[in-house]
Amino acid sequence: VESIARVTPSARQTALFSATLDGLVGQLASELLKEPELIQTSTSKDNHANIEQRLHYVDDMGHKQRLLMHLLDDAEVRQAIIFTATKRDADDLADILSNEGQRAGALHGDMQQRQRNRTLDQLRRGQLRVLVATDVAARGIDINGISHVFNFDMPKFAEDYVHRIGRTGRAGASGIAISFASMRDQLALRRIEKLTGKAIPHTEVAGFEPRSKIRHGM
Repeated sequence: VESIARVTPSARQTALFSATLDGLVGQLASELLKEPELIQTSTSKDNHANIEQRLHYVDDMGHKQRLLMHLLDDAEVRQAIIFTATKRDADDLADILSNEGQRAGALHGDMQQRQRNRTLDQLRRGQLRVLVATDVAARGIDINGISHVFNFDMPKFAEDYVHRIGRTGRAGASGIAISFASMRDQLALRRIEKLTGKAIPHTEVAGFEPRSKIRHGM
């Protein structure tokens, strides 16, 4: 975007559209826009009132995978999007879920656009129950049937958390956003809770309690 801006006339009209205007996006906006008029539907603190947020502490990858499998067995999970940190993680987790009998598929930036479109069409038609995706690939997904969002890996940026959980609870429906956090996610949790203005409630599942708990809070 900055490269394009450098070769365009200085006397230009520029508009920026974004799910959030915090962090790097806000910095980019201040550099590109001249005396802009801000049109904002709601703030990060006001968003997602119809989305129940839950936090599960996890000890390691094995614990996290077992907990995910257990939660996906709940009949209330009609369709879910699971966010991972990397493209390889998305592929690997989709394969694991498929081998466990889940109707799962992956969506990430290394896929051709035709593959992405086919995967999203399968999700819309109900042929997939679970979509495992990275942040880049999940931008702009608007499917009303998503009942749950799972943060299998916590996002690096707090703004991405807001965008991720917004994939559920669409068109006036309610939704559930579940995040898995380990000891190394303490800073990410603090940033998210500072941005949203509230702590993510911690919950435990009998038989899947963590050995240690993260100390976090606003």
